[in-house]
Amino acid sequence: MTDRLELLRIDLETSFVLSGHGRIERINDPDESKGPRLCLIGSSAGNLVCVHHHLSDNLAARITALVAAAPPWVSRRSAFDCKKELVSLIAEDGPVESIETELIWRLPHATPFNSDAHILRSDTDRGRELLERLSREGVPKHLYEAGFVGIGDFWEPWCVALDDGQIAAIAFAARLSERGAAIGVYTFPGHRGRGYAAAVTAAWSSLASLEGRKLFYSARSTNKSSRRVTERLGLEHIGMKLEIA
Repeated sequence: MTDRLELLRIDLETSFVLSGHGRIERINDPDESKGPRLCLIGSSAGNLVCVHHHLSDNLAARITALVAAAPPWVSRRSAFDCKKELVSLIAEDGPVESIETELIWRLPHATPFNSDAHILRSDTDRGRELLERLSREGVPKHLYEAGFVGIGDFWEPWCVALDDGQIAAIAFAARLSERGAAIGVYTFPGHRGRGYAAAVTAAWSSLASLEGRKLFYSARSTNKSSRRVTERLGLEHIGMKLEIA
């Protein structure tokens, strides 16, 4: 149980850039995105909470005390016991903009998955050649429309699956820290339902540059496609994440 809580602590540290006092400064991504005002990670092993650095010390202390008194968030099918109270506390700082719930899985290194997908990796000559070509020619329309507007959106390390020479799916480092890495996965329209997401996830977990880090796969609780990927790969569900912005 302690090991699981430590895993979740690494996931928390990987998700955000934290201040010296352990407060959220921003999301730990290359875009330096704005962080939520509260992040709560729960599991049967216990709960972890982190708040944004701009919240008052008094409000932060009340949030911490509320979570400390709450029972572990034991089931992904149940709501966290003090969610309503947490939302009310955050509302004291200003209107609540969003409430997101994610599931967290542990992604083992070299996760096995049988696939005949053609995989290119960022740490190979063919992967570097792909980026050079995209830099010269621009990204294909289906990548651009999905938000991958240039090679700067290929966050290293990454893997792509090719379908008849076309990029069908990509796995990349959505979050990267000294102790952990969280995968981001996207399958492009026209290529879904064919196992490409599972294939690039398994390939990404085998990248040498990720050795020594704990790997995580997270998805919103409503994302059925991502949950099917975790089922295909047999990943272990280790916790849940609540973010209030």
